[in-house]
Amino acid sequence: MYRYIVIEELFISDDYGEYKSYGFECYLDGEIVTKVSDLSLDKHKVNNFCNQLSLCNICADDLSEYIEDFLA
Repeated sequence: MYRYIVIEELFISDDYGEYKSYGFECYLDGEIVTKVSDLSLDKHKVNNFCNQLSLCNICADDLSEYIEDFLA
C-alpha cells in the first residue's frame, strides 16, 4: 500500500524571505517512492490531502492529476 506523510521544509524567497512550507513523501513498502515539496503553507490542508491519498491507496504514478485538483 502507498502511504503519504507530510513533510515540513524551510525555503528562501527573494520576495518573501524565509518561509515554512509543507509537502509530502510517498512510501511503498517502507521505501520512498516520490517527494513533493512546497505544496502549501497550510499544514492541516496537506495533512488532509495525504490522509485521502493514503486511504484511497493512490499510486504515485497518478499523483499529478490529484495535485492539480488540490492546488485548484
